[in-house]
Amino acid sequence: MDEAEYADRLAIIDHGQIVATGSPDELKRQLGADTVEIVTADNAAAAAHLEADGFLVGGGEERLVVFAEDGEALVPRLIETAGVRVRTVHVHRPTLDDVFLHYTGRQIRDEAAEHMRPAQARARMARR
Repeated sequence: MDEAEYADRLAIIDHGQIVATGSPDELKRQLGADTVEIVTADNAAAAAHLEADGFLVGGGEERLVVFAEDGEALVPRLIETAGVRVRTVHVHRPTLDDVFLHYTGRQIRDEAAEHMRPAQARARMARR
């Protein structure tokens, strides 16, 4: 998918049907916001503080996930609002792989492996 980032327009094809078209940026924007994963000393308390401040928070006991338009710029505010010690923060912007997965329900590598002969697939897996 790296070379697709430089294309003017892309089409996502699933089972012979075009399911989405647009520039790489347009397709990624269709997925919505960045996700910011946060691990804190007390995720329940952090989630309560973030939700009280109007953030959309998901996740659970191990990590919180906050959805934001510009996750990178929002990190300092999230850390301050969490109200507890933040252990890790990871910002993920949608990628073209995410777009493909969203529209087809599978990763590109899954489809490629389906078409390989069994011996080729085993050889490829053995090299990893």
